[in-house]
Amino acid sequence: MSRKLAVAAVFALLISPALAESSETPHLEFVKLYIEQLGAIEAIRDAAEKELATNPETQRVADCVHTMMQYQLELSTQVAAMQGVHLNKPFDGLSEGIANFDKQKLDLYKQYGDGCAALMEGPKPNVDYGKIAASLPKIQATIEFIDQGIFKASPGVFAVLVQMKENSHGGADHLIITRAEKTALIHRIKEIFGEKLDRSNQNYIVSAASVLEFYLEKKGYKCSDEPWD
Repeated sequence: MSRKLAVAAVFALLISPALAESSETPHLEFVKLYIEQLGAIEAIRDAAEKELATNPETQRVADCVHTMMQYQLELSTQVAAMQGVHLNKPFDGLSEGIANFDKQKLDLYKQYGDGCAALMEGPKPNVDYGKIAASLPKIQATIEFIDQGIFKASPGVFAVLVQMKENSHGGADHLIITRAEKTALIHRIKEIFGEKLDRSNQNYIVSAASVLEFYLEKKGYKCSDEPWD
C-alpha cells in the first residue's frame, strides 16, 4: 500500500466515529415512525375483531391464521425500519429496545399462527391438539406483556423531542419541533386512534399513543418557534 493510501485509510478510521455520530436519525422522524407503527398494529387488531364479529364461527381458525400472518408481515417490516434508526446518547438504546420487543412479538405471532394452522389442518397422528389449544392464551398473555413494555417506552419516545437546554428557571420546557410540527403529530395520533384515546379500557398499544398525545398536547411544553423565558 502506498503512503498516500495508508494515510487515507488511517484518516478514514479516525473520522468514522464522527461520521457515525453525525448520521443520527432526525428525532421527529423517529417519533413519526413510532406513531405509524403503533397505528399499523392497532389496524390489524381492529380488522381481526371485525372478522370475529362478522364471519361464521366455523371460519375462526382460518381467520386466526390470516391475522397472525398479517402481524408477522407487518412486524418484519417494523423491525427492519426501527433497526435502521440511529439515535445518539442518551437515547441510543431506545429504538433498539423497541425493535427487540417487536422481534419477540414476531416470534410469538408465528407460534400462534402455527398453532392455528395445525388446528385447521385437522387430525394427524402424534399431535397433541389439546396442548396446542391450551398454548394460545399463554402466547397472547406474553404478547400483552410485551405491549406493556412498548407502552412504558412512550415517555422516552416523547423525551427525544425535548430540547436539552435549561430555561431561566432551570428546567427544560422547550421542544425541538415547531408548533406546526407538534400540531401535525397530535393530528396524526387522533386520526389513527380516534375515540379510542378517550376510552378508560385502552389496550397497551392505544395507551402508548395516548401517553404521547398527552405529553404533546397537555404538558405545557413550548415549541422551538416560541419564545424562551
